[in-house]
Amino acid sequence: MNTQMNASRVVPRPDVPPGMAPLGAAPTQLTPLVYVPQPYRVPVPAANSAINDIRYGLRSPNFGLRVEAVEKLVDLLPQQLLSEENAFVDALRAKKDSPVVADALKDAIDFLSLVVTSGDTHLLLNVEKTATIAKYFNALGRVVENGHLLGDIDEERQAEIEALKNEIREIAEQLTDYNDSQKEMEAAVKKLEEAKAELASRLEESEERCQVLKDKETELTEMVGEIARETNVAVREMESELSMQKETLKTMKIEIQEAESRQKRDSEEKEDLEEEVDELRKTVEKQEETLSLAYRNINKLEERNADSEERVIELEKIASGASDAVSKLKSDLARAEMNLSAKEAEVAELKKEFEKSRVKSRREAAVAEERLKELEDIACKVGEKLKQKVMALESELSQKTAENDALRADEVKSAQELDRLKFQLEKTEEALLAELEKDERSEDEEFEREIYELHEELLKKDAEISELRAQLDKTPEGYVKEPTNLNELLKLVNTYTALYKQRI
Repeated sequence: MNTQMNASRVVPRPDVPPGMAPLGAAPTQLTPLVYVPQPYRVPVPAANSAINDIRYGLRSPNFGLRVEAVEKLVDLLPQQLLSEENAFVDALRAKKDSPVVADALKDAIDFLSLVVTSGDTHLLLNVEKTATIAKYFNALGRVVENGHLLGDIDEERQAEIEALKNEIREIAEQLTDYNDSQKEMEAAVKKLEEAKAELASRLEESEERCQVLKDKETELTEMVGEIARETNVAVREMESELSMQKETLKTMKIEIQEAESRQKRDSEEKEDLEEEVDELRKTVEKQEETLSLAYRNINKLEERNADSEERVIELEKIASGASDAVSKLKSDLARAEMNLSAKEAEVAELKKEFEKSRVKSRREAAVAEERLKELEDIACKVGEKLKQKVMALESELSQKTAENDALRADEVKSAQELDRLKFQLEKTEEALLAELEKDERSEDEEFEREIYELHEELLKKDAEISELRAQLDKTPEGYVKEPTNLNELLKLVNTYTALYKQRI
């Protein structure tokens, strides 16, 4: 194997920036000191579908399906991580049938079963893990290239393959732990969501209760207003009735005063009539005295019989005139007595009417006073009842207000608790995102560092190989046996490296 063979292995990479030599190329003056390649990432949907097919294929009892699953996983790996001439991959794609390939394929199936049966697709989406799988296939390719069975290879190769398997086991355990932590985080997030939903339902329930209390408060306020209006109407009606009763009493008092004034006038008229009757009686008595005096004079005249007839006639005329006057006075006295009796009867009637009206007025006044007292008692009772009802409504309103304040305080506490849980959830999400980003950055940085170290190591190996090839070109023919395969070439390189170090 010569320099042209090694040069033919260098395949230009499309993702290598200008001035950067690909892996395996000799260093140039344009090669930068630090190269950080972009990490290879497999599209997630395609990877999920392919890994599901690979998982089912590896579990299939059909050997052909298991081989196809291995081929699919090899195709899924980044090709720049595999060696250019991987004997196992070439034999797998060429469908070669040999004991060495069958033994390697059996070990690859077991190894890949360990990879994909963890149930996590991140195993092929992470660069570090795909690099480990690629290292395993590269080691398996060297074993197939040498034509050895896995049981016949040296301890160093077996240790390398076992180390890769152990590394995959550790990665699978890490992924299991990661999945457990993810499940715990999802459970915590689910609990937070449930608590959030419960708080939201409690907040909604408290809002509904507050609305019900507000409606009750409005209803109670309207009821108090209606009772106040009804009370005002009843009080106004009672006041109007009381005013009417007062007017009635006032009217009755005026009528009583008028009746008393009429009675007083009648009594004055009666006194006047009595005085007039007394005067008439006195006049009659005077006339009777005069008549008796005349009769005495007549008797005296008759006794004396001394007067003349003319005197007698005159005296008779005087006596007749006196008798006429006396009769007239008697008739006047009779009329006066009749008038007096009529006036007395009228006065008696007026007294009876006055007594009746006074009794009636007193009865009506007593009834009015009783009605007034009843209305006042009713007003007092209604006022007491209204006061009690208003006090009960006020106490109920204060109780509802206290309950409303308590509900509002609970609502505020619930809102604060919800805000605190939201803040904790945000902090937890931020911490998880930061941890995930940190893990991704650390994995990417570690993979990039490994790629860079591999690149530097390959550059050094290429430089050593170039130097050794130059020395080999200077070595006389027949001095050293020309290597025929990669193992002999590596042994020769190691030998000359040791000699070169001893010389230095």
